Amino acid sequence: MTTAIENYNRPLVGLGLSFLLMVSSLILMEFGIESGLLFMMTAIANLLYLTIVWFINKRANRVITPSWRQKEIRVAVLILGALFLIGAIESYFHAIIFVIIFVELLFFLFVFGYDQFTQTTNATPGVMENEKSRFSPWMYWLFIIGNGLLLIIGEDYFTDKDQFGVAILLYFCSLFFLFTRWFFKQARFLLNLKTEKNRTELQHLQSQVNPHFFFNMLNNLYGLVDKDTKKAQQLILKLSDMMRYSIYDGQKERVSLAEEVDYLRNYLDLHQMRYHKKIDLKFETEIEDDQLQLMPLLFIILVENAFKHGVENLRANAYVHLSLKATANSIAFSVENNFDEEEVSTPTGLGLRNLKRRLELVYPKKHNLSTLKTANTYRAVLTIDQL
Repeated sequence: MTTAIENYNRPLVGLGLSFLLMVSSLILMEFGIESGLLFMMTAIANLLYLTIVWFINKRANRVITPSWRQKEIRVAVLILGALFLIGAIESYFHAIIFVIIFVELLFFLFVFGYDQFTQTTNATPGVMENEKSRFSPWMYWLFIIGNGLLLIIGEDYFTDKDQFGVAILLYFCSLFFLFTRWFFKQARFLLNLKTEKNRTELQHLQSQVNPHFFFNMLNNLYGLVDKDTKKAQQLILKLSDMMRYSIYDGQKERVSLAEEVDYLRNYLDLHQMRYHKKIDLKFETEIEDDQLQLMPLLFIILVENAFKHGVENLRANAYVHLSLKATANSIAFSVENNFDEEEVSTPTGLGLRNLKRRLELVYPKKHNLSTLKTANTYRAVLTIDQL
């Protein structure tokens, strides 16, 4: 079954063509060119055709297929070509400027018609081949500028004709419309390009979170396999659950707060199983809605840094305290840990830079990440508003 796609520009183009034909008809008849009557008849026939086709398709619950639209364009090219040729021949005996305009229109129509009649189609009915058009953009500008020059030149010759003044007004209104349309298309293209660039960068950054975390964990598990096999097996099972979340849910744009909290609890349980020393771990939560949607793997970097730079280097009295408060549209997360004063502080790593960039992309001007370092404690606070 062929899938038909409705072209929403088609009715607008048809109505615009009928309007231009009617205006052309009035101008021609004002100068005594009888072929203007043909322009008027064609405009009325086009309006009737659009109405009948719309009514039939509405009753039959059908839409216009691409192949049918192509046939419509070809028929319109032939009819307009005949009208312009008749207008050019008759205008020769009334006003030479109209001959020039009709010849220019015929040239424009010939190039456009050549492009339409030489297009090939795919084997699938109703689906046009995606090939490069032969109708170059410079031809549009040549046509627009050429008509503008003709109207300016003919202004003195047809000063006493009101219809010619209307034609000039319509020309400049059309020119303003085309420029405005081009400007907004360019602005939308640049906006989409920036959005796509940010999305690609965000996906790349999120893909870096997983190896950064699991690389450290696998290194820690390596030394535990020979010492405590049963404990190592439990850690591997716990780690596999976390990897499943990171690989599948971690690549999503949004996850629920409940899923993130479970992920953090698994991470803390894993560390409690892994270390032989006693660690003071606290995770306090105050959540109004655990289905609140947020960026995945949002807190793990801060928690991982607390263990890496604090617990790892302390032989005793190590602690990590976590706090998470969430309202209907905001989140406040804090991590506090102690560390060995004698350890040389390392520069900011990849994980924290990664987190800051992800926050800038997903929550621009809606987040705040602050840190406070004292003699032997380190505290990081992340707040996000207007989720």
